[in-house]
Amino acid sequence: GTKRARTKLLRELALRSDDKGKAGLLLAASEMEMQLGEAGEARSLTRAAHETDPLNLLALRSMRRDAFSQGDWGEAEALLQKEIALPLSEIDRGAAAMLLAEVRLAQTHDYSGAAEAAAMAFEATKSPTAAILLALARRADGDREGSAEALGLAGGELEDSGLRSVLRGIAGRSMERRNSPLEAAELYNGEDIPSLLGRARTAPTAHTRRDALAMASIQAESP
Repeated sequence: GTKRARTKLLRELALRSDDKGKAGLLLAASEMEMQLGEAGEARSLTRAAHETDPLNLLALRSMRRDAFSQGDWGEAEALLQKEIALPLSEIDRGAAAMLLAEVRLAQTHDYSGAAEAAAMAFEATKSPTAAILLALARRADGDREGSAEALGLAGGELEDSGLRSVLRGIAGRSMERRNSPLEAAELYNGEDIPSLLGRARTAPTAHTRRDALAMASIQAESP
């Protein structure tokens, strides 16, 4: 039919094109093969496009989607690492790093690698989602103090002040349990009652403790 003829034409044009043009034509042929139900042939063409132009982001992402659909997590991880190495925008690099962190955390159980990728994602995007993922990865890796620190980062980036206070409170309590009152005190920087009580618990002097408790008392009396 018409689609088969188009696929044949795209293949022929690819043979006569330079590498960058060839990669685009091979990807177009791959898409056509997929529409024809030839998944195996489509995969072969996509891989050929990647081999022709390793910097082609469309080819990499197509291969990555296929790896996800096949549950080939080792391949997905390798492709995401290649994607992150490309000259991407910070948002795109952050999104790829977050996806890599999720694969390592939930699928390959490489917790330290998941934490590394999540930290990269947070550095690129300052996303509270990335910070929460970092906290989960660090906790899975046995780093409770680092997990608490990441929750504090998440709280600092959230626009919802109530949720921000809750997350920073959880992180602060965790720091207190780790006998790190100074780090905990830095997290209790809100003016809500839980933050003020946290500052009172971790205050370095009796004077600052009294001030924090007095402010908490005033807040409690406010309508």
